[in-house]
Amino acid sequence: MKPQPLASPPNRSGSALLVTVFITGVLALLVGTYLAMTVSSNNSVKHSSGWNAALPLAEAGVEEALTHLALNTNGYGVDGWVLNPTNRTYGKQHFLNDGYYSVSISGGNGATAAITSVGYGCWKASNYVARTVRVRAETPFPFIPIGLEATNITFGGDFKADSFDSTDERYSTGGMYDRAKRTAKVTIATPGASFRLSGSSEIRGLLATGPSTAVRFAGGALIGDLSFGGPGAQPGHLTNNFSATYPTIVAPFAANDDGVQFPPNGTVGNTTYTYVLNGGE
Repeated sequence: MKPQPLASPPNRSGSALLVTVFITGVLALLVGTYLAMTVSSNNSVKHSSGWNAALPLAEAGVEEALTHLALNTNGYGVDGWVLNPTNRTYGKQHFLNDGYYSVSISGGNGATAAITSVGYGCWKASNYVARTVRVRAETPFPFIPIGLEATNITFGGDFKADSFDSTDERYSTGGMYDRAKRTAKVTIATPGASFRLSGSSEIRGLLATGPSTAVRFAGGALIGDLSFGGPGAQPGHLTNNFSATYPTIVAPFAANDDGVQFPPNGTVGNTTYTYVLNGGE
């Protein structure tokens, strides 16, 4: 009788490899999921930190704007604030640590001003969370109006400048100037290179100049309040942070826009004028 070959044992190595691959895949999936959750959680914490930091930055911008309104009643284009000619707002940007704020002011002196401040809190490199705060504020009133402004100013002789209030009988008579009721609130301003005051000239009020303006006094000339005897400038009556901008004046409309008609040319008393208005038309 011919012997029969023995049966081969089952191949277990392939099954073990499949199990190993499966377990490795599950572990890799679990580790990847954990890492993704960790990164997401970390980003969430950073984003929250940036969000929380953005609001104080925006509030800091509001505080600076309010201080600016209080200190610069005759013009906002100083101390680093820049005019945006497109929307007629003054803006400033300031960095604090890894965040910053951008704030703007719109509105005029002696009226309501609108402050818009955007705080940017950094939560990762070059990525910011922005939060905006808007405030409406009453500017200081009455603000001191400018009495005279010129590029370069020289006063001499017996020049006198002071102020009065035609709406208040304490500081005027019948709405007219009365020297006995004058006040010391006039402001002479120049952003130019020089200012000279000589002789017995008096400015009863304030002098505002640009940062590089050379101020010179001669003789008994003075700047100060009504009690100041001079010469020179009384402390608190001279500032050097004045600036002035002169935007181009644009006509509100052109001829024949929406039916608008300009007055015609004409001659009156042998003088030719570009426009002549005739009564009753």
